[in-house]
Amino acid sequence: MATNATFGYEANVTGGSGGGGASWGNAATVSQQVNGETLTATAIGDKLAASAADGNIPSITGTESLMLSYVLNGSTSVTFSVDGGKLFDLSSIKFNEVNGSQSETLTLTSNKGSTTFVLGQLATATFDVSANANAANFVGITQFVITSPGGDGLMFMQVDDIALLNIHLPVAGPSVSNVTSSTTNGAFKAGDTVSIQVTFSEAVTVTGTPQLTLETGTTDRVVNYASGTGTTTLTFTYTVQAGDTSADLDYLSTSALALNSGTIVATTGGAAATLTLVAPGAAGSLGANKAIVIDTTAPAAPSTPDLLAASDDGVSNTDNSTSVTTPIFTGTAEAGSTVTLYDTNGTTVLGTGIAIGGNWSIT
Repeated sequence: MATNATFGYEANVTGGSGGGGASWGNAATVSQQVNGETLTATAIGDKLAASAADGNIPSITGTESLMLSYVLNGSTSVTFSVDGGKLFDLSSIKFNEVNGSQSETLTLTSNKGSTTFVLGQLATATFDVSANANAANFVGITQFVITSPGGDGLMFMQVDDIALLNIHLPVAGPSVSNVTSSTTNGAFKAGDTVSIQVTFSEAVTVTGTPQLTLETGTTDRVVNYASGTGTTTLTFTYTVQAGDTSADLDYLSTSALALNSGTIVATTGGAAATLTLVAPGAAGSLGANKAIVIDTTAPAAPSTPDLLAASDDGVSNTDNSTSVTTPIFTGTAEAGSTVTLYDTNGTTVLGTGIAIGGNWSIT
């Protein structure tokens, strides 16, 4: 269940002095718990404290706040995150420039993007992040960073009333449950197409052109997403190319499915999909589900036809001379290949046969 919380540093603060003056010490973190959620601020190269309005350091409207201490004329960065790796929406923050000689341009950066806010000299102002043009960069985030350039004698900056909405644990996204092909089992040559289906645990929405890498011999083929957005099954189309080979077509590895700068997310809720596949050959893989052979190498020519001894009624049963009206010819060829026997004119087909186990016969 999602919660909302505003962190004002009045109570339940750890890591800073909180309540009766600023004791800077060497504190690198300050945390506060509100509504069962803990927001932790971590300083990068500077110090933090939660301070009260005791006259030692100016406060924001007479309340406690989070104090950022600078090296004189230097910059500072502070990272904020909710304990437990929870996601949240950053709604607004109150700032106070304590002793600068001019306005400051503050930068807010999340794991999705950034924005800026100009704070006037010695001003107190609330930045409504939710109304900012870059508000989407602060929705469903895991952390945000406040960076101030400092300078001009600025030694302290205060932040207060950090409003976070929709605080929640990450929701598990869709995962791949099966990979198969709607193409009939068999052997395929250059120019043939194979349709491959990747099934997810729930309906997914696709943007861009995700890709699937297949194990196809010397050169592994990368095939593009073709269709299926809004459903549980995505289709990828593979066109066999010269030189491709596989005794049992499968994808390259457990990481063969890639976004290729696109996205695959849950249609309901928008959680990012987990793209990990089962190991090639394992249950649920393309290789385990199907028997698709990729063979673009031309077979060797079959052996010269030889008249079966029982059909040879010439001077001997090996002189390939016969008066039998339906003689039987035999020979060898690549296993599974089809052999066609022609008359001496090279155009009249006398018969065909399959080389079973490498041996064929034609009547």
